[in-house]
Amino acid sequence: MNFHRLQSLLRSEAGLGSDAALRLLFSLIAFGFYFAVLAQGEFVPDRDAYFHIQIAREILAHGYVGSIPQMAHAIHAERYVDFHFLFHYALAPFAAIFSDPLLAVRVATAVFAALAVCVLDLTLAGMRVRYRWFWLLCFVLISPIFTGRLLFGRGITLFLSILFYFVLSLARRRFRRAGIVAGLAVWTYPGFLVLGGLSTLYFAAGCLQRGRPAWPVLLWPSAGIMTAFVIHPALPHQFYGYWLEFVVHSLRPGELEAIAEWLSPSKELLLLGLGAPAVVLLSTLLAARRHDALGAALLSATIFFLFASALSLKPFEYTVPFLILYAARQSRGAFRMQERVRRRALIEAVYVAGAAALLAWSMPQISNRMALQYRLENPAAHFAAADWLAENTPADTLVALPWDQFPAFYFRNPANRYLVGLNPVYSYGADRERYLIGRRFFATGSGPYAGPAKSGAAPLSAADDLRGLGAGFAVLDRRLHGRTLVALLEGDRRAADVVYHNARFVIVQARE
Repeated sequence: MNFHRLQSLLRSEAGLGSDAALRLLFSLIAFGFYFAVLAQGEFVPDRDAYFHIQIAREILAHGYVGSIPQMAHAIHAERYVDFHFLFHYALAPFAAIFSDPLLAVRVATAVFAALAVCVLDLTLAGMRVRYRWFWLLCFVLISPIFTGRLLFGRGITLFLSILFYFVLSLARRRFRRAGIVAGLAVWTYPGFLVLGGLSTLYFAAGCLQRGRPAWPVLLWPSAGIMTAFVIHPALPHQFYGYWLEFVVHSLRPGELEAIAEWLSPSKELLLLGLGAPAVVLLSTLLAARRHDALGAALLSATIFFLFASALSLKPFEYTVPFLILYAARQSRGAFRMQERVRRRALIEAVYVAGAAALLAWSMPQISNRMALQYRLENPAAHFAAADWLAENTPADTLVALPWDQFPAFYFRNPANRYLVGLNPVYSYGADRERYLIGRRFFATGSGPYAGPAKSGAAPLSAADDLRGLGAGFAVLDRRLHGRTLVALLEGDRRAADVVYHNARFVIVQARE
């Protein structure tokens, strides 16, 4: 392929099928980039990925996973409400192909991320956006924080492809197809509410602009979501599961621990993650042509998630995708001016300069941030402690373990049972009092107290709490749970013995 042919393809404004080869090229480049970043570390950059690949392995070994008894004190112990059902089944082939499950995670994550790039290009082509290569580059590089979170190996990586195809269906007015896509989203990732919110914004913008409602815009996606929500693999337990996930988790009662990704990001993370997207949004607004209904909906979603990202890390997952969809779609107005050679050359120069700036700034940021993430999330100590438990405790032994350590222990040692996993709201929803005992055990006077003590009652000891949990062993982080260790191991009424320790964890066994 000569240079002029490649330039012609990059400038292409054709439809969905004429540049399939270029779309494949973009996807392969994206896969290579994402896999190279993931290959920086020996393990995976986020602990939740261990849980997801373990579920995929359980699917291969036993078929449908209807319960997770390893989450002994959570709602999933009796009936697993799989919020990532299709994501886990999409992971299963990778777990079957690669004997190393961590390699399977890295390859699958890179494939899903590259698929998101592919479907984004398909969507931009369907909306007749020029210089799509630039917007794809922005999607990959414009926010190092977003790129890092995309590579965490979570369901959002696959869900973004569904989101982009949903927008394409709305743009082409294929509302029945949008309903089917929205239904698939329900079984893939809890972010399906974003699709319902976008269709609602599209419907409202259309009513304001045309003065009459376009009901299919709202009804078909709503019907797809409701149908998939009701006809769910976890029927009827999904109703309570989603209540905990969406309502209780969002309200965050004071006695419920906060999840790190729902906390406010630091100023450094805000600047690094949202600085460049904010500049692109402002530039687009200054040069934007009149918005149609879909453009207004995309703009509203972008602004909402941009501000929401200042309150917690979670909305980062949606800020960049909606920004790219909005800004790329609005950029079409620049090409409806005079198409003189000088003007076109100037526009091309701006795109090339922007791409060069992105590459020079973002690539080192992503590399450095991911290297730091790998150091912080090194699971060697987790795996060593989990291996000791697997070799020295009977199967089904209940182990008191902090909720955020569950994924690595479950991946490495599924033979034991643990208090709770992934999210404390699942334990809180199963048995509030028992959850508070567990929280108090790991706090033991330090940090926020798990709940009000009963009037007139003497404070319970760590030993009482350990007995109340019914656990024979406890895994304690020597950096965080020093008070609990002191309470268990010192004094005349010593309640536990140290049976294992490494640089990070101490495992104690309760005395009879």
